[in-house]
Parts: sequence; structure tokens; C-alpha cells
Amino acid sequence: MSIVSIITPTYNHQNYIKECIDSVKMQSFTRWEQIIIDDGSTDQTFEIAKATIGDDPRFTLIKQENKGVFRLDEIYNKALSYCKGEYVAILEGDDYWEPEKLTWQMAEFEKNDKVVLVWGKAYARTFNSKDKSNIIPKIGQDVNKDFLINKPICSFFNFMFFNFCPPLTFVINKKILTEINGFHQILPFPAIDFYTTLLLSCEGEFVFIDKPLGTWRINPIQTSKKNGIEIFQGSKSIVYHFLNTISSENRKSIFISDNEIENSFKCRFVITYSRAGRFALINKQYLLARKYYYQSLGKYIFFEPIWKLRSLVGLIFSFIRCDVEYLAKIFGKGSFKS
Repeated sequence: MSIVSIITPTYNHQNYIKECIDSVKMQSFTRWEQIIIDDGSTDQTFEIAKATIGDDPRFTLIKQENKGVFRLDEIYNKALSYCKGEYVAILEGDDYWEPEKLTWQMAEFEKNDKVVLVWGKAYARTFNSKDKSNIIPKIGQDVNKDFLINKPICSFFNFMFFNFCPPLTFVINKKILTEINGFHQILPFPAIDFYTTLLLSCEGEFVFIDKPLGTWRINPIQTSKKNGIEIFQGSKSIVYHFLNTISSENRKSIFISDNEIENSFKCRFVITYSRAGRFALINKQYLLARKYYYQSLGKYIFFEPIWKLRSLVGLIFSFIRCDVEYLAKIFGKGSFKS
């Protein structure tokens, strides 16, 4: 029976790493190994991980000097070099899995060993909440279900361009991952999942499991909040690089027009800088907040009017140094603090 190698990068996750490791220990599928790389944590992450692992030989725990989110490809590929399994799963140190997760996914690989990637939904919850009502990605009736399984080859782009696909649900055929030279990162994107998944989509079929496989923890100080602008800029670079380098045959599987892509990035620009302003405001970085709000307001005038209004309100709040989270709660938009 096949072995699944689980790659777990972790940094300052002392409050979450035990739950992460325990969720692996509780898997009903038991033929796994977990490679945990502590990227120079300054808290007790390494010590807690070591104590949680105990003497279980299925774990490899490595501590290294901090490389950070802009060298994640190095961290992931270092972990990959330790992997002995035929399949590779991703589970970052602040996330955790459902007990049947690997069992459900490995059943799909057993049916067809040429499958490139098996993935599914995840619960998304804020760091201190137990609410599991939010499930991602949200798949409406208008979604072409063939895109979820990358049919035709390379068509996963059509879904991934508009949706976050939680990498904690991914299990990848290691042979194919190795053939594309492991994990890839295009800067300034502070993650490896987007471009790597697009490259994998050129290699064969995916399988989608239509139920939550784990929980993605949304922390107000995590990469997706702190590095929103880098994510936007990096994703734009990734998309255009990918479209410019894939084969003409694979390009036929991209059904989103160039104009739709361009307009989408204009909308994302307005939203990204508005969110960056809000995050800066929360952290009382008033000058930085104004800079971001001005950028959100000043470009693409006819795009995202609601977000433009939010930027205007945030800009006013930055001058009077008021807590924008109070207003957000009144209008039911949620708070980064909740």
C-alpha cells in the first residue's frame, strides 16, 4: 500500500502545532510520514512539536534558520527531498485535518494511479473561533464541474483564477510533482500553491472531493493579511507568466478572455489596496493606511464602487484615528479582531 508524505512548514505556531500533528495521528489511513520544518520559530513551536511527536518514527522534525514566506519554495523542496512516499500532502502548522481525509483521497488514487492531484473543500475559521459554518471554496450552480477535475487538461485555471483552492486539502502524485521539478514560487507571491498547482494542471486529471477535508485557520497576522499587496502583485505575475508559457494546445482550455482577466485584476487592485488600508488602520499605521486608501481610490475609477466607498470611509477614519472595526461590526462585515 502507498505511503503519503505530509509536508508541514511551521513558524510561530505554538498555539496550533499540537492540533495539527494530532490531526495527522488520528488519520484512519495510517501509512503516512510527516516532515515538519520549523522555519526558525521564536516561540515554543519546536518544543511543542517535539513533545507531541514523542518517539513515533513516522515523524521527521527539522529546525532551521528563518527563511520566511518569500523563500517558501526552498522550504517545501527541502521537505520534498525527505519524502519517501508515492504521494505528497500539504498541511501547514496552523491547519488541521478531518480524521478520514487521507482515506477518502487515497481511495481515489487507488482507482487511478495516473491522477495528478486530489483535493476538496475546507472549513475556514478565524483563529479563535470554533465556528465551522464557512466552507471554501463556494461552488455555485454556474460553475463548470469539469474544471474542478481539470477536464480538459489545463482547464483548472478557469476555476482557480476566481477561487481560493485550499492547499491543506491537496494530495499530489509525487512522480508528477518531481517531473515538474517540485514546488515553484514566483515572487512577490508569498506562497507556492498557486503556480505549482497551475503547472500540475498541465500534467493530467484531478479528482475533487465535495466535502470538507480539513480546517484552514484564518489568523489576522498571517500571510494572507499581512502580504495582501504581494499576493495581488504576485498572482498577476503568475497568471501572465503561465498564460505566456503554456503550449498553444493547453491555451485552448483557458476560456476566460484576456479582457476578463485584465478587468478582474483592476477590480482586485481596488479591493486589495482597500483591504491593505484597513489592516494598516487596525495596526494604527495611519500614514500607511492613507497611502493604501489613496491608491484604492485613485485608480480604475469605475471599478468596485462599494470598495471605493469603504476606502473613503477608511481614509476619513485614518485622519481622525478612529477604530474602523467598530463600523465594520455595525454593518455586519466582520472584524479582523473577531
